Amino acid sequence: KVTANGTGGSIASPFSATNYSTLKSSSQDLISAGSRGGNQTFSVKYKATPGFAYPAGTYAVDVVYTATQQ
Repeated sequence: KVTANGTGGSIASPFSATNYSTLKSSSQDLISAGSRGGNQTFSVKYKATPGFAYPAGTYAVDVVYTATQQ
């Protein structure tokens, strides 16, 4: 979920400020129509729900953010 959005843009569906959404292996828009220029910040909070099929341990996930102007 997006916990802070200082970009001037809107949080893109299916993401929201109140509910967690599933990350996919394909590209997804997180924020749309943000303001141009520097210091456009946002914060994201993650929640992992692996289920019982995975043993206890430490896991890592890579998430790549790409900022584009369209």
